[in-house]
Amino acid sequence: MELEPVEISGAWLPHGGFRGAQRELRPLLVVPAGEDALLESTVAVDAPNGLVENAFLILRTSAGRVYARLRVTLEPDGSPSAVCESVTTQPAG
Repeated sequence: MELEPVEISGAWLPHGGFRGAQRELRPLLVVPAGEDALLESTVAVDAPNGLVENAFLILRTSAGRVYARLRVTLEPDGSPSAVCESVTTQPAG
């Protein structure tokens, strides 16, 4: 099975403790098969204990939706550091 590029048309970080506005990506972000891409977002972080669990990055793609569950910790300088804990997908249609 040959991998296809993925076209990302939107991104959203909806968690109350790690929130970024829903964005339309124009032009589309095209990620070649087997490659990475950088998608920067401005986020509001509310993590009184320095940790946000179960934050999500939701991507709208040509194939459907991608849900990345994140664990976000605050670094000593206050900047967030996110680790992806799981990825699930929902096909288009």
